[in-house]
Amino acid sequence: MDCLKYFVVLLVTLFMHQTFGFDIALNKNAVPSDSLEIMLNLGTINTGLTLNKPDGSSAGNCLAPLGGVSGGCTTGFTQDFTNGVTTFSIASVSRATDEGTWASAHGTDTGSITIKVLTIPTLIVSQTVSALTLSSSNTQSLTITATCAYPAVSLDVYFVPTGGGTAVSSPSSTATCTSTGNAGCADTDAESYDCVIVPKLETTLSAGTYYVQFVVNLAGQYEPIGLNATITDTVITIEATTTTTTTTPGRLPFPRWSNYTFVLVN
Repeated sequence: MDCLKYFVVLLVTLFMHQTFGFDIALNKNAVPSDSLEIMLNLGTINTGLTLNKPDGSSAGNCLAPLGGVSGGCTTGFTQDFTNGVTTFSIASVSRATDEGTWASAHGTDTGSITIKVLTIPTLIVSQTVSALTLSSSNTQSLTITATCAYPAVSLDVYFVPTGGGTAVSSPSSTATCTSTGNAGCADTDAESYDCVIVPKLETTLSAGTYYVQFVVNLAGQYEPIGLNATITDTVITIEATTTTTTTTPGRLPFPRWSNYTFVLVN
């Protein structure tokens, strides 16, 4: 019994000194000069909290609640006691002050989130071929230019039927994006990218004609940026496959020796 009591006391002690984390979310991607909300999902708001900017300086704090009522917060904070969420609002995002890791503490619990302040590019389809019969060994390519993006650009490739329908992901296709520098970009951190797409045959696609569709991603984005395009200048043809059946010539049946009578001759 004494051993059991000791074990229980040990568990309680460890639990009391355990630090738990909480989730921090954003209401959308961060872009320069736009508003942004940082949501601290605390679960139960029962003590004071702090929030620090990426440079380590204080963004503000909230005091411990009194009788289920907020004890007061500095400018920019709102508290939802029903859902256990404290929100910090940024009126105009700046990469210089807001990009990086934000850290918060709620009693002994902590949470953090890393924010990238994005520059959304414009798109140009700069090179296509008019028609392409697709195979797994295809080397013909399409080139997309993403002008003035931050951070680095990558693409997801899809095929969409020319007559309309559901886009099908193409993990076998390649999309390589290479920076061409900052020339012409107002954002000094932004760069333009040439992205070369090499479509490849997918076994999940039926015979027919398709267009290439692509989705643009930026490194560190919080959610999809909603930038995509369909290249209608190039018609992709997938031919029907034929199945060849190989037959082996038949053999004469092996004789059944039990049907014969053998006579030994001296």
